[in-house]
Amino acid sequence: MPSPAVVRADLKPRPSEADKNELVFPLSGIRRLHVFMKASVDTRRESSDVWWVLSGWATLEDPARDLPDLPSYQYVNLAPSALVLPPLGAALMHVATVFWVAEPPAAALSVKFSTAGDQPEGKAIAFGYADTIPHDFSGLFRAPFGYGQAPARLVDPLSQDPDDLVRLQLEERLPALPFPPQQPRRRRS
Repeated sequence: MPSPAVVRADLKPRPSEADKNELVFPLSGIRRLHVFMKASVDTRRESSDVWWVLSGWATLEDPARDLPDLPSYQYVNLAPSALVLPPLGAALMHVATVFWVAEPPAAALSVKFSTAGDQPEGKAIAFGYADTIPHDFSGLFRAPFGYGQAPARLVDPLSQDPDDLVRLQLEERLPALPFPPQQPRRRRS
């Protein structure tokens, strides 16, 4: 059976039991999976400011053969276990790449998408393109992978003066947030 050229997953902010929010790309000997996301609109038809969290794993082809001491382990999680994606800046974006090692061979690479359950958001879509081309990487990486240019020097300790913070933000010298900012809870009327 020929391998699929692209796989698609419809993502929901509050998945039910039937909705897994998983992008699974089955391909014998798969080594790399490129993940693209189509931006959703929220329920008010405005552009979405959703922060997604991705987790990746490989499904082994033959765990009994490749891991004889651990034959019941069919899945291997990839580091990092939770990759935070800020809101998308375009309608369709390459957001991450999953890399797998040559041994043990994988039968599929998968990515789980999750988000805060109280965000008013419509349907988002994830696409995956994969290949079996050899490489020397392993793990789940947010795109762009590596540094295209030297990162700007960060300011530490951080000033508390609002004017300084605005200037530093314009110069892209503020430290990156490791997780999305906390949003106030919405009250139901």
